Amino acid sequence: MNDNSVDREHFAFLRSYWEQIKLLPSKKQKCEVFEAIMQVQFFENEINSISFSSQNQMILWEGLKPILKQSQKGYIDKMGLQDQNPRQGATKAPLQHKDKDKDKEIEREGERTQSIFYQLSNNQKLKEIENYIEYLIDQEEYVKSPGAFKRKINKQLEKEDKHQLQDFEKWYLEKECKVLKEKYVGAFIGDDEISHIYPYFHTEGYDTSNKFIIWFNKDSNNSSTECFSSKSEIEEFIREGIE
Repeated sequence: MNDNSVDREHFAFLRSYWEQIKLLPSKKQKCEVFEAIMQVQFFENEINSISFSSQNQMILWEGLKPILKQSQKGYIDKMGLQDQNPRQGATKAPLQHKDKDKDKEIEREGERTQSIFYQLSNNQKLKEIENYIEYLIDQEEYVKSPGAFKRKINKQLEKEDKHQLQDFEKWYLEKECKVLKEKYVGAFIGDDEISHIYPYFHTEGYDTSNKFIIWFNKDSNNSSTECFSSKSEIEEFIREGIE
């Protein structure tokens, strides 16, 4: 452990990390990757110095590195440590700004944790961004330069523009709910019939971390809902219930 490491107190552990890590064949390999993420995110080890004996781990790590680097950079920029080597210690932000900066970081990392964008694996993200941009181009009456438009949207997503991420999330959830409805509406889980599947923003009063909602008809006079934070969670619930 590096005693001079930056005093970072927290970071967002994304669901996409776990979705990839849990595919590793052994608990030992999973634990090694978990430990490597902690070392990197708390600036106890350089990201490029991490190595593993397993090829599966190395492939997974190469996929995680861009996200981990982005998280590190976000922290360094927010805390004003750009001119310092984080592993060798750094002059911290003035006291009057420190708490404000930490509050902003906590808020931003909370948004990352809840955003559907960061639940996607790297490969999924690339594919869905392409589909999202094609959708936007189709919605525009006239796009003079599709290439420039594509670069603009990619740049907005890379900058974590709040409005662009929200628009991406609405597009993605509408699309995925349509697929889920076609597949599962009319199916029964026990005595309850799935009558509707819809995204959280179609109604009021739901926590935005609950991305998908199932509406059940119990009988002619009764109904209920179940909420889910990800596509994999809702599909697992339905598959297990139908079986």
